[in-house]
Amino acid sequence: LLSKQNGHSSVAHQHYQAERLKALANYYLGNSEEAVTQLNRAIEGLRELINQSNALDSQRVRYDLAQSLSDLGLISISSGRLVDAQRAYREALEIHQSNRTDQAALALARNNMGYLYHQIGNYKEAWREYQLANQTARATARHRVMISVANGMGAILHDLEEFTEAERYYKQAIQIGFDNELENVLSTSFMGLADIERQRGNFNLASDHLREAAGRRNQQLNERLYHLLRGRNFLDMGQTQMALDEFDIVLERVAEHTRAAPEGCLASFFRAVALDRSGNAEDATEGMRVTLKMLADLGYSNFFVSAARKSLDFAKAQQQVLNSPQ
Repeated sequence: LLSKQNGHSSVAHQHYQAERLKALANYYLGNSEEAVTQLNRAIEGLRELINQSNALDSQRVRYDLAQSLSDLGLISISSGRLVDAQRAYREALEIHQSNRTDQAALALARNNMGYLYHQIGNYKEAWREYQLANQTARATARHRVMISVANGMGAILHDLEEFTEAERYYKQAIQIGFDNELENVLSTSFMGLADIERQRGNFNLASDHLREAAGRRNQQLNERLYHLLRGRNFLDMGQTQMALDEFDIVLERVAEHTRAAPEGCLASFFRAVALDRSGNAEDATEGMRVTLKMLADLGYSNFFVSAARKSLDFAKAQQQVLNSPQ
């Protein structure tokens, strides 16, 4: 199919659809840079086709353009390109807003914008987009989007340490999943509950929730988060070596698939904390140096401030060491 591109619009449309699918395959195989290149080719080609198509065909092409932009937004976020992600998600949302016939796609686009705003620390706009996404998802009975929205709203409250309310949203997502035979997409919900219980000091219950999540892992990103949360649970339990083993797994997974990722930054940081608690001050300082480099490569850090706030004394002490004359 990829070798048959010609001037005929329907064949060209199929070509760009195939280019998008090939990009997604490359992304899930860990070839993020190639995936971005292929998606950009598909996006530019679809834009050109819109001007060449009749009204009905143009609507179909615009839908595929929006889907390709959403894919580009996802990959951009996972690779630390937040400006690119914002541009892609915004254009996808505008397309779906103008195409009033597909409310389900609009709900998903708003959910994506909510997630993006959360990542950059704009909780007010994130909450607004999640609320709008939830209204549309409920009206169209899009249960997967409803689960994602509930998780997103739970994550915002989680960041703000409103644990009781965050727990309510995670459990709401789980209930929607069980009610609609979507148990396999609930790993994020269970991991959210696990981290709340860790912060409450209920380590055994946190482990139980992580075991629930482990049986439902179906995304590469969830696997990295799963091992990160296991490591943090072990660290808070005082099982330093087991924590280090989990953080090393996260760093290996990140190195295989992307240049930087939030889970990698956090794993590197808490690995340094674990080394410090083990008496390995020099290795801990080097770990902090690596963490700061990863954060710089990623380009945004709201997630880090939120997750690491209870270890800020360590971070400040390490910053002083790194800034002191050698």
